[in-house]
Amino acid sequence: MKVIATTGSLLSSVSGRIRAAGARSDGGTARADVTGVNSATWNRTPQKARTLERTSSRVESDLRQGPVVLGLFLLIQLLDGALTYWGVTRFGIDLEMNALLSGWMHEIGPAPTLLMAKLVACGCGLILYRAKYLRPLAAVAGLCLGVAVVPWAFLMASI
Repeated sequence: MKVIATTGSLLSSVSGRIRAAGARSDGGTARADVTGVNSATWNRTPQKARTLERTSSRVESDLRQGPVVLGLFLLIQLLDGALTYWGVTRFGIDLEMNALLSGWMHEIGPAPTLLMAKLVACGCGLILYRAKYLRPLAAVAGLCLGVAVVPWAFLMASI
C-alpha cells in the first residue's frame, strides 16, 4: 500500500505541472518549460514526413538510373568473362584466383565454366534489378570491376 500511496502522490504532483497542448507557460515555449527561452522556431514538417519524402525521392532517382546500373553490370560481367578466358587460355588455368572456377575449368574446360558462371551472375543481377535492389547491384558491379576486370586489364596492358 505504501507503493501505491507514493505513486499516487507522485502522479498528482506531476499532473499539476502538465499543461494542455499548445498552452504557453509564463516563461518558455509550449514545448520547453525553461524560463530562459523566450521564443523558438519549430519545424512544422513532422520528422516522419521528411524522411518519407527523402526516401521516395531517393527511390525515384534510383529507379531512373536502374537500367544504366543493370547495363553496366552486364557489361562488366561480359568483360570479366572475356578477359578471364583470354588470361586462362594464354597463361594457364592456375592463374585464376577463384578456386571454384579453377577447379571446374580443370574438369570441364574454361569456356563452359565461364559461360555458366557468367550466366548465373547475370541471372542474379537481373533478380536484383527486378526486385529494385539497385544499390547492391551497383556495389557488386563496382566490386567485380575492381577485383576481376581491372587486374586482367592490367595484365593485358603489360604484354
